[in-house]
Amino acid sequence: MPSSKTTLIQIIGRALRLHPDKKIANIILPYSLESDQSSINNFLKIMARNDSRIKKSYEYKILSGYISLDKINDSSDNENNNESNSDVEFKYEMVYNNMGVLQNHHKMFNYKKDLLFEYSNNNKKAPTNRKIIYKNVNIGRFLENEKPKIIDTNTELYKIFASNEYVKLSIDKYLDAKENKLTRDEWIELFFEYCDNNKRVPPSRSTYKNKALAKWYNHDKDKIKNNKCEEYKKLSENKYAKMDLDNYLDKKNKKLKKLTEKEWTKLLFQFCNEYKIIPKSLKQYKDHNLGQWYMSTRSKIIKGNINMYTSLSRNKYVKYNLDNLLRNKTANNANMEEWIKLLFEYCDEFKQSPMYNTIYKNYRLGEWLNRQKNKMTKGCKTYN
Repeated sequence: MPSSKTTLIQIIGRALRLHPDKKIANIILPYSLESDQSSINNFLKIMARNDSRIKKSYEYKILSGYISLDKINDSSDNENNNESNSDVEFKYEMVYNNMGVLQNHHKMFNYKKDLLFEYSNNNKKAPTNRKIIYKNVNIGRFLENEKPKIIDTNTELYKIFASNEYVKLSIDKYLDAKENKLTRDEWIELFFEYCDNNKRVPPSRSTYKNKALAKWYNHDKDKIKNNKCEEYKKLSENKYAKMDLDNYLDKKNKKLKKLTEKEWTKLLFQFCNEYKIIPKSLKQYKDHNLGQWYMSTRSKIIKGNINMYTSLSRNKYVKYNLDNLLRNKTANNANMEEWIKLLFEYCDEFKQSPMYNTIYKNYRLGEWLNRQKNKMTKGCKTYN
């Protein structure tokens, strides 16, 4: 049996290919030698990592449904039947007892915990974010996933992690923050207190009384669509907050202002002349979604809107972009005879066939030839 994870998954994939006459797929792993035990366990481990139902059967040693071990005896061998029976029984127990051991969550937990402690001791601190990887294990995510399971210092999991001073410090900070979590009304009260004391709303990234007040306010402000929603009414009770929110809504409404075709074109030309490029699809310019408008307009030109092309091609940067797109469209619409003629012309000129990335007379000749090769069989019409 192959030991490669990729090969095993491919084997399963082939078995699961759909066919109208196929209702079920069985993967049969003959088990006769003692060395087969590790191969079968490895196979089951890989399958458990890729199928939640098999994982459940594997971890809890459930032998039914998705995983089964069948004892099969050769009835023709009557003399050795009893011996065979005991041998199969023994091997059956070996696989059953070993099934799931390598996926045992206690063993995996301890392994990750030991790496977490080792990292923390080496760096004099616990991982600070979910992206920390140490010895090919994401210990940052491991720690962050375990923290919510800890209710207080009496939790058994807390006692396990508290044996490392740096991890204990990290969890203590988490519990303090959890205990000191504010309700929405408490956030608003703290926000109004700041505004009244400082005669303004908190600037970006500022904290107040050890609370990320600016972050909370900006997150809440993003929910406000207009001056009639509940979030606006509640926050605007404070005059400083009301001034800031009204200004925020004015800018937001300005962004939504509809422009005429001439205004969009003028804005596009200003951008192109300023930056010497055309805008990308998500580009905003002077509070307008210029990139989105240009991509939409460009698609209409490609479909044949000559008037739009004439209007936009007055700018050299836009004209260059549109001309390239239209040339590629023309190339893609060429018929088979034109492609073949172009291919032969290229080969005669350069004494070789085009490479995959070859562009010849604005045609993606190499790419086209590669597509034809993939569809071709010896003796077919295209080949001849």
